[in-house]
Amino acid sequence: MSNADSSATDTAADRQERGSRRRRADRATSRTEDENSGDTVAGSDRASQTSSKRRRAPRRKDGRASQDGGDRAPREPTRDPTREPTTGGRRRVRATGADTESGRSRRRERSPRNPGASRGGNMGERSSQILANLAEQSRRRRGGYVLGGLLVSCGVALLALLVLLGMQVFGAGVTSSQAEAPIVDPPEGHSRLQPDVYNAAPQAEMFDSLAEREGDASELTEEGLFSQDEDIAAAGVELSLTDTEVTDVCTATVWGDELAETLSEGQCTAAARGLYHDEGEEYVAQFTLFDLAEAGHAEAVAEELDPASRDPGFVLPLEGDHEGLQDGYSQATAQVIGHYLAVYWVARSDGESPGDDDSLASLNVAVTEAADPVFEWVNAANAEDD
Repeated sequence: MSNADSSATDTAADRQERGSRRRRADRATSRTEDENSGDTVAGSDRASQTSSKRRRAPRRKDGRASQDGGDRAPREPTRDPTREPTTGGRRRVRATGADTESGRSRRRERSPRNPGASRGGNMGERSSQILANLAEQSRRRRGGYVLGGLLVSCGVALLALLVLLGMQVFGAGVTSSQAEAPIVDPPEGHSRLQPDVYNAAPQAEMFDSLAEREGDASELTEEGLFSQDEDIAAAGVELSLTDTEVTDVCTATVWGDELAETLSEGQCTAAARGLYHDEGEEYVAQFTLFDLAEAGHAEAVAEELDPASRDPGFVLPLEGDHEGLQDGYSQATAQVIGHYLAVYWVARSDGESPGDDDSLASLNVAVTEAADPVFEWVNAANAEDD
């Protein structure tokens, strides 16, 4: 073959080869454009789905839409460099670890919940629940207060009942000497006579052994006071006992509010009275003895017997026709003998004034003999102290 033929043949072969290459290149270009078009469509579909999901704002439990959803613009699709073209128009995607994690993150991604809207939606329910809880606590607290008040009231009532029962059961331990004496009104039409002359002798040292009733075993009785000597004599005057009385209600033997109150505060437990006359019944005398808690109370009563005290009052005479102790002139002397108070009251039977005669003074000395039993109690107490 000549060189010209060989060149022509080579040229034709080259042209054929170049044409074949060009056709392969065109096919490759065509496939690449198809793949790009497919990626664009797929990316558009994914972007459309993502945009649709974002436009559908997540709804809360109360039915309200979140304020964040549906406002963001969809992102432009980007070509995934990991995708490779394949024959037959199919695409094979090579997923990497980053793409896998990104896909999972997108699947887990949720629109954030609006806490403000949630609180606003549940505020009414929460307020109602809080008010209900407060009301229940208040009812329980009031119930506790009421129950506590009832328990306290029952406790106080029970304590008062126990005290009352204790006073009744152990009443012997709370003697009348530890309580104020009762006060009674004098009889109607009683005498309101006060002595024209009155003297009071305070507590003497020799009587200190009986300054308090506690520890004194002596009792005021008619037998103990008046049975020894029914007749007494002193200063040339002889007197005979004509009437006696002993009572545990001291205020029944006096008149005058302040005097009765003082006897009550002095815890007077007994009062004894004895009435005396001379043989010719020209004179009358009355001996009265009060049993008080202590010498201080006896002195207080002696002060109230004084006609010069702020409130009038004095001893009542025994019942009977004793004109000299009910009306007219009389004299009296009070003597504190330890916790006892002795009152000696004398007068003429007719109530006349003795004038310059000292007969009433002698009579007053004579009636002091009626207190001899008390002086004997003093001597016995002094002997025990020695």
